[in-house]
Amino acid sequence: MKKVLLLVLAVLGSAVAFALPYTSMGGINIPDAYCLPHLMMEFSYVNNFISDDYVPGQAEPYDEYDYSGVFRIGLFNRADVAFVYNSTSEFMTNLKIKIMDETEVLPAFSIGCLNMFSEVHDSGTAVMSPEYKYPDAVDYIRFSPFGVISKSVVMVTGMSSMNYLEATFHLGMGARRFRGRGSKSAYASGILLGMEIKPAKWLTFSGEIDGQDGNLGLDFIIKNITLGFGIYHFEDLISTNSGDKYAINVKYTLDALSDLKASEKRRKVSMAHYMNNRTYMGEEGSSLEEELERIRERREQSEKELEEIKKLLQEQD
Repeated sequence: MKKVLLLVLAVLGSAVAFALPYTSMGGINIPDAYCLPHLMMEFSYVNNFISDDYVPGQAEPYDEYDYSGVFRIGLFNRADVAFVYNSTSEFMTNLKIKIMDETEVLPAFSIGCLNMFSEVHDSGTAVMSPEYKYPDAVDYIRFSPFGVISKSVVMVTGMSSMNYLEATFHLGMGARRFRGRGSKSAYASGILLGMEIKPAKWLTFSGEIDGQDGNLGLDFIIKNITLGFGIYHFEDLISTNSGDKYAINVKYTLDALSDLKASEKRRKVSMAHYMNNRTYMGEEGSSLEEELERIRERREQSEKELEEIKKLLQEQD
């Protein structure tokens, strides 16, 4: 574990950063509809790196060392407040308010605003100029509102190595910073789409459209620590005048003051919590996880019996 953390810190120390992924109270670059439980906190360090990135208004590649730090706290199980410090734009604040809780049928619904108090006032000034000493200024446009719904589902696989698959979907709309810039991504201007696939408690794959461009991510969860790796702004990545765009996020969840543990952030959508508590209409009201274990045992027994029958038939031949 120590070796892994040292390796991550070494990578972070040699990286070059720009834009604002992993600061939007959700995925790589979009918010979701879930709020942290009351007094649960998250501390994040974000660093992005590129290769020979040229930005508008500058003749030389952008080679400054930038970074972001995020402190996020849940309030009354109904709101999230995040304070973002970026080495280029200094302090900003994000706010999310949950309007509707997720149920087994209905999605969660939240509204909010990103980049409050940013120094980039509107889209007209969000172009590289001597006033703003960083690229991707669109990502910093202040008071960018959004509304988003999120829904998780369980897909039972029945496989011994993976009992179930957790999938979470996000759909929303945003304004100001959430707008397409390239010729292709402009068609998705203002539309937020996201999907997370969780094949194990410690692993999550994600893909999203953030109103500007597309992103892909991979998260590793080790107790209260999440290590996130992302590729973002696809259209910028494949363009001839822009370098590769990658991001690394190190996040620690502090649950000491909360009634819930870090693994229970999403109380009604966490698949582990869901399967441990939901009653399955099987033998004597057993849980779904217990019923799956019985099915697996029966299947293994049937396979053994089938193997014995095959051996008897072979002996007779």
